[in-house]
Amino acid sequence: MRRIFLAMILLALSGPPALASGYTELNAGIASQKNWQWDDAIKHLSAALSSPDLLPAFRAVAYLDRGMVYVETKRFDLAFADLNASIAADPQNREAYHIRANIHFEREQFAEAIADETHRIALTPYSAAAYLDRAQAYAALNRFDDALADATAAIAILPNSADGYLMRSQVYFEKEDYAQALAEANEGLDRDGHSAHGYYLRGVAYQAAGDYRHSLSDFKDWREIETDSFDANRNVAIAEWELGRFDDAAGELAKIVQHWPDSPYDVLWLALANIKLGRDSVAPVAASVPHLDTKRWPAPLIDLYLGKSTPDAVLKAAAASEARVRNGNLCEANFYAGEWQLPRDAAGGKALIAEAAKSCPRSFYEWAPANAELKRLPPEKP
Repeated sequence: MRRIFLAMILLALSGPPALASGYTELNAGIASQKNWQWDDAIKHLSAALSSPDLLPAFRAVAYLDRGMVYVETKRFDLAFADLNASIAADPQNREAYHIRANIHFEREQFAEAIADETHRIALTPYSAAAYLDRAQAYAALNRFDDALADATAAIAILPNSADGYLMRSQVYFEKEDYAQALAEANEGLDRDGHSAHGYYLRGVAYQAAGDYRHSLSDFKDWREIETDSFDANRNVAIAEWELGRFDDAAGELAKIVQHWPDSPYDVLWLALANIKLGRDSVAPVAASVPHLDTKRWPAPLIDLYLGKSTPDAVLKAAAASEARVRNGNLCEANFYAGEWQLPRDAAGGKALIAEAAKSCPRSFYEWAPANAELKRLPPEKP
């Protein structure tokens, strides 16, 4: 509404008939955008930008809105070009900086995202959201002190909002300070007891601290709020598995696989639960194969659980992964191969799981279950 109102004021002041045509297209483009009519929005906004007499303020709006449509349709290079043009037409365009920062973040260009959010903060110094968005980028670069400072600035602006505390909880979790992560999550949930994100953050902090009962409770509360959440359902199932409640875990996972048959990791988790219960672990994996991508990771793990491969072959495939995903793939290879190996070679399986517990990124689903499994396994004989 504000953008249209601004355009109407400028139109009234400017007056040339050519501008009216450009504005008509701009207005039509904005209307199409609001109705999710992406092709029409692009057509009208492009026509508006083709008007040679379109005022710079109009051009900034048209580029911004077309850029937003390109984001919605996942044409990020075109979106990026339009956002650059919008900022060139109006260097005070804080929304363009924000959206461009989001694109940088998705591309893992975190320093560039920080630069754009810094521009946004300079233009809107009382925006808690801008500080929180920059905190996310700082956290992605492991600049935890900067991330905490921005989250604290957001709290100073909106002390009754949960968001700043939950951001601090996330950062403390990534710093592996789970006690403080719990404390911050509690503060956030005190302010918003219906925050799905708050229950998730507190749940993973409990999980990392080895308190699987409280993590399961929080994950269930999360699922109560977001009943159709894929991630909430998976976290509930894994927490059941961590507690050794394998029958409950298998029931949860069977429902997940039924609803999302193309999720290879949930197929693997169902196999893990069935192994613990002494049930057939191969049949559910085989039944899911037609729905799975058998050419990309974690296809080697699927082959292992089908009896078509070996732990050594899985580890070799993980080690051959491209550099940016190699550590994650090795984490998964060690965990799932270790669980597969346990009934066949307890010492060998335990060694692989121990490696997963040691080297898996804390953000990976496999890290906490690896630690839970090690607690269940008997100690080494002297």
